[in-house]
Amino acid sequence: MQGSRQPVSGGSVRWAVDLRRVFSLNEQLEEAARQTEHRNELLIREGRLKKEMTELETRNRLYEQVYDLIQPKLEQIETLSAGDDAEFLGNLPRISLLTAYIKRRCNMELLSGGGTLPLAELAAALTESAGCMQLCGVETAVNVRGEDELPAAVIISAYEHVHALAEEALETLKAFLVRISAESADSLLEVRIMLKVEDLSWDFSSPVYGGSEAQPRIRVSKEGGDLVVLLRFPKGGAA
Repeated sequence: MQGSRQPVSGGSVRWAVDLRRVFSLNEQLEEAARQTEHRNELLIREGRLKKEMTELETRNRLYEQVYDLIQPKLEQIETLSAGDDAEFLGNLPRISLLTAYIKRRCNMELLSGGGTLPLAELAAALTESAGCMQLCGVETAVNVRGEDELPAAVIISAYEHVHALAEEALETLKAFLVRISAESADSLLEVRIMLKVEDLSWDFSSPVYGGSEAQPRIRVSKEGGDLVVLLRFPKGGAA
């Protein structure tokens, strides 16, 4: 109870106010506020958990996709590693080339979420492959002109094609010289590969990479005794 007094003419008026109902209402409001705050915290935690679950599912799908991409190469490495020590040493350059492919191809897939990849990523991947080819005495060089971000499908397709060509030619390959250019007026990307090779039966008309809008125009020619392969990715995606 709370007592109050009000002066009036000739005296004063006193009265009492029962504040228990007010206190009870205040307690109820405080409890409601606590429950609301608790529910909000639970909603925030639930939202955070859903986001983490979505990110985990996305990562798992991506890892499964990457594994499907590289599984054939892993099987090749397993086959090449199954012989005795002499066979293994003889297969080591090809195993190294396949290992470099797996590393770089996974990296491209993980970095391509934004839809583009830097030209430097292609240059780095081909430079690493070139280093592996040097293990069996192949003369190599990788020259790059341009610093563009290009559609990821174009970068990946170029890498797939160049790697497939190197893998096919490796047995009799003497030189593998690559020039990459993103400065053409009518092409997104041009990759010129000059090979000194004794024998090559690669089917240049067979698609290597499945990205439908990333199929290059392929031109094969001879310069002296060298084989020259030009991969050209037109602007607009027209093959």
